[in-house]
Amino acid sequence: MIKVDQILVGDKVVVTDMNGIVDTGTSLMVGNQDVIEGMSELKVDPTCKDNSNLPDITFVISGKKYVLNSSD
Repeated sequence: MIKVDQILVGDKVVVTDMNGIVDTGTSLMVGNQDVIEGMSELKVDPTCKDNSNLPDITFVISGKKYVLNSSD
């Protein structure tokens, strides 16, 4: 179990102070309803075209920032 301080979508904080589990064998993210609703502003084209306009997703875990962006 890890301590997740925050999850941000762009500059908007969508989650604060929660516990998480890292499963390196999957690329899926799951969470309770407030986590998923907070991430819902990510409007991804089902064909994955033009994802360059997506905001960064930042995970702050034990005080350290990990940023995912559309160029990753």
